[in-house]
Amino acid sequence: GFLGLATPNFLLALVILYFANVWFGVSIGGLVDPAYLDQPMSWGKLGSVLEHLWVPVLVIGASGTAATIRRLRANLLDELQKPYYVTAKAKGLPPGRALVKYPLRMALNPFIADIGNLLPEFISGSALVSVVLSLPTTGLSLRHFREIAQNPEFIEAIWFSLGLGTLSATLAITLSLPGAMAIARNRFRGREALLAFLMSPLLVPSVVLGLAFLRFFTSVGLAGTFIGLVIAHVVIIMPYALRLVLASATGIDPMLERAALSLGASAWTAFRRVVLPLVMPGVISGWVIAFITSFDELTMSIFIASPSTTTLPVRIFLHIQDTIDPMVTAVSALLIFVTAIAVFVLDRIVGLETLFVGKGR
Repeated sequence: GFLGLATPNFLLALVILYFANVWFGVSIGGLVDPAYLDQPMSWGKLGSVLEHLWVPVLVIGASGTAATIRRLRANLLDELQKPYYVTAKAKGLPPGRALVKYPLRMALNPFIADIGNLLPEFISGSALVSVVLSLPTTGLSLRHFREIAQNPEFIEAIWFSLGLGTLSATLAITLSLPGAMAIARNRFRGREALLAFLMSPLLVPSVVLGLAFLRFFTSVGLAGTFIGLVIAHVVIIMPYALRLVLASATGIDPMLERAALSLGASAWTAFRRVVLPLVMPGVISGWVIAFITSFDELTMSIFIASPSTTTLPVRIFLHIQDTIDPMVTAVSALLIFVTAIAVFVLDRIVGLETLFVGKGR
């Protein structure tokens, strides 16, 4: 699940297209066979669409399922600590029946609400961009990996995307932390409206955001600049960071901070020594998800990027427009390999449970 969430969608799509060509000998680029492009809808055309549609469904489903499992598990763990569940078990209700009857129902509410977050991905086509590829395959070879090191444009795009993702994720977490603490701790008028506003970029297609940012940045002189790209990425990834930090902040017992204050600690010391360590799993996981989302962003970046601010997804998109080259697949495979190694190292050193949920093994 974590690997599906950590793998950028366009990289997963490229790998699927490659192995579909190698193993089955079929090209599934585009959403329909070329023979049906200008034809009216028919049973044959419908069958062709279904034949090509499984790639974007699998790509979106892999990341969507992993993210949904993460949120559902966090919500369920929170519900298991509620008094009504403890009381139901104390009165003799079997644990399985108590789980299905009470906590599972409450935990499914965010799950059902988050299904709508996947719809903008279909509308914007962020997961469908890579499906238009139809890469030739010539068997196993490492020469395309050597070509990556000999292509300065790809090397520069990789470093630029890493820097952009790091800065954008850091700014998003920095802005999300005080907002999440204020929303989790206080009940004030307009609280739900503020939360809905901060989460609204999830419901807006990336194409619409890209056009809006392009027009705004052009009017203020930030079009094609690094600052404009950072601002746009912070806006689009902040809901992911906020949601995870808010989940950690909501589960903190306020009595712990009050106890520290009653013992003479200042407000800043209580926050730094008590609250921050408790919310740190949400901060770390939020930063990781925000970084991956920024690194994977393509649709919006196409509108506001320039030759000097070209991210790796944009570079891949521009490259495949001019050249049908398996080097793109090599880039995708290399990044997936690095992601898998990073997940393995984090699991062995820190533990994914500790990193993403805040519980030890």
